[in-house]
Order: sequence, then structure tokens, then C-alpha cells
Amino acid sequence: MRLPIVAMVALMAAPCFAQQTPEQQSEGFFKRFDANEDGKLSLDEFPERGKQIFPRIDADKDGFVTPQEDLDFRKARAAQRGNRPQGGRPPVPTPTHANVSYGPHERNVLDYWSGDTDDPAPVLVFFHGGGFRNGDKAGVNQQLLGWCKEAGIACGAANYRLTGTDPYPAAMHDSARAIQFIRSKAEEWNIDASRIACYGGSAGAGISLWLGMHDDLADAESDDPISQQSTRLSCAIGLQAQCTYDPRVIKKIVPGNAYDNGALKPFFGVPLEWNWDTDEISDELSALLDDASPIFHLTDDD
Repeated sequence: MRLPIVAMVALMAAPCFAQQTPEQQSEGFFKRFDANEDGKLSLDEFPERGKQIFPRIDADKDGFVTPQEDLDFRKARAAQRGNRPQGGRPPVPTPTHANVSYGPHERNVLDYWSGDTDDPAPVLVFFHGGGFRNGDKAGVNQQLLGWCKEAGIACGAANYRLTGTDPYPAAMHDSARAIQFIRSKAEEWNIDASRIACYGGSAGAGISLWLGMHDDLADAESDDPISQQSTRLSCAIGLQAQCTYDPRVIKKIVPGNAYDNGALKPFFGVPLEWNWDTDEISDELSALLDDASPIFHLTDDD
């Protein structure tokens, strides 16, 4: 029996593996919105959400935004962001259980913070971002940890294998294992095993959505009691999320070369010189492209 899912997700199609340059952003913007292909954008062509800043971008006030005006505006904004003071982040609260091994790999470790409650606590598990190439559980939002503790919600934060050594599905399967491990600790850690959720940004968001939409990975026949646990969630939260990692789909819905960014190839275990446009995609790789995408697993009980 599958646990129901309440999916609170930000299904944004554009992959967030790597920040595009202002030049790339501007080029994609014009390809998408220059309807009459005259090389400039009128207010009518501008997306609704950007109309309010149109006058600021239109530097010469001629009623049109040129590629150079758009690029200048984007560069100025990027410079402003870069000049903001970087205050030191407050330290992450000490976990109740730190660097607990949930699997055989050295990156199969998690931290756990108990909820401030005598009742079995629901658990919110954090999976870090980093394009599946880097990142660490230390990036958990410490303010959120405090809010959860006050609300009687326990928290977890887990590392997982990265694509430098292990391509898909390693990150997803490790994260599923982390959920199973935490659920197996229900009695010992005073957890409400029926209320486990996860969240993350970018790659961590993709993992969260993948777990939220995927069929239960529990193996009832396994000799390992952890593998017998359900991987199903009561909530999945995606921040800067990707609902698909399939470059064939991304190419159709996202302007520019987002489908050919530097993280997708190691994620799928293909060579860096791989060309998604010309190299033949085998049936095996095609199935992998489907399977890695959270939305591929979406059914009406998720």
C-alpha cells in the first residue's frame, strides 16, 4: 500500500545546475520573446512579470529594449549582487546524532535533530544541491532547523554519492536509503514514521521530487531490515527545482543550451564530449533519461 503524497513542489523546467552568464541569459531571453524577430523588444512583447522594470532597461527611452540595453541591465544587476556584504552564516545547531552512517559508502552519512516534543515527531529531511557534483549536508538552513524544533518537527540532512564517482541513479538511491534509515529509527528516535518529508534546492530539489513521485522502493523480501522500509513521503518540497533531466525535453522548453550544460553528462555517465544532438541515444540511455526525471514517475496518487 503506497502512502499518499501531498506534493508541494516548485516545478520549474529550467535546470539550475550552473548559473548562466548575463550574455547567455540575454540571448535566451530575446530568442524567447522577440516575436517579430526585429532584434528588439517592445513593451507588448515583454513578459508580463517584467513589464514593471521595462522603463529601467530601456536606457534611451525610445520605447524598445535592445539586446545591448538588456545585457547592460543584467550586468549591472549581477555586479550589485556581487557587491552585497557577505555576512558570516551562523553555526548550524549541534545535531542530536551527527554523521550517522546510513549505507556502505563514505558519503552515506546524515545528521539528525530531534524535535522539541514528547510525541512521535514528523521529520523533514534536507538534501543538498550542487549539480550532483558537489555540496554537503552542512548547507541545511539553520533558521529552518530552529523553526522546526519549535514546532515539534525533527530534521535530518543527508549526503549522497556524487557524479564524480557514481552517476545516476546513485544520488537518488542513496537518498531513498536515507529516508528508509530514518524511518527504521522510528522507535529509537521517537519518530512518526507516517510523516516524513524532504526538501532541497537544485539537485536536492530534484531528489526530493523524484522521491515524492517515484514508486515505493521498499524490498519486502530483503534480508536487510532497512531495505524493507518504505521510501514514500508525506510531502516533497522543491526549491529551484527541475521536473525533468531529459535533455531531449529540456531542449524543447528552455531557450539556449541549457540541455547541454556541464552537469547532465556526468549525471548520466556519458563522456564530456558527448553531443546530445548528433550522438545516438541507445535504448538503455533513453530509458535512463526517462527514469531520472521526477515527472516521468508522476501518477495520480502522488
